[in-house]
Amino acid sequence: MRIERTEAKLIQALGILNQLTGKNAISVSSAFIGQHPSVFSISPIYLFTSGPHEAVLQVSLNDNYKGTLDELKESFRRAMKEKMPDVKLSFEPIELTDKILSQGSPTPIEVRIASRNKKQNEEFAKKVVDQLKRISYLRDVQIAQSINYPTLNITIDRIRAAQLGADVNAISRSLIPSTSSSRYTDKMYGLMRILGWDMQCKCRYPKIK
Repeated sequence: MRIERTEAKLIQALGILNQLTGKNAISVSSAFIGQHPSVFSISPIYLFTSGPHEAVLQVSLNDNYKGTLDELKESFRRAMKEKMPDVKLSFEPIELTDKILSQGSPTPIEVRIASRNKKQNEEFAKKVVDQLKRISYLRDVQIAQSINYPTLNITIDRIRAAQLGADVNAISRSLIPSTSSSRYTDKMYGLMRILGWDMQCKCRYPKIK
């Protein structure tokens, strides 16, 4: 999705939240849409979103809102499912105490599926998601990793490279000026993460040194 369309969706979702909380109940709202560019010095593993189709919204409620956060989350889920069914929601700990008690994990429940075969990971993860959705008390069950995101696969002709006296490290380093980033030159293994119940997390490929 184009980033401006994601922005429009976010503004619409914020409008729904305003209706649920009542007039002037939201004192501050803050949003981040899309992914930082490849020249940015922080790995996307540690950031909120994995692409222009994702966004993070934080709101601060004032004393005008009398309900509980759990009730608000449930109401927001129902309203979003009715008015914006194509949007997936998840919630992560926002208060400092909750973040500390979760020991850095953005979700109370997390299932990891890992192997060298990404396609097999995807097929098995979907089966696990189908089973988890049958559990009534779980919320926001989804595969956090973007599966069908555009990728660039580079295959090295090792015989030709050996004839030219170039090793894999040299070829990998040559990608830095081509992509304006060194993020693409580290070995990676696929890791499929499934989220369940009241959370938000965007999974990436962990870098293996």
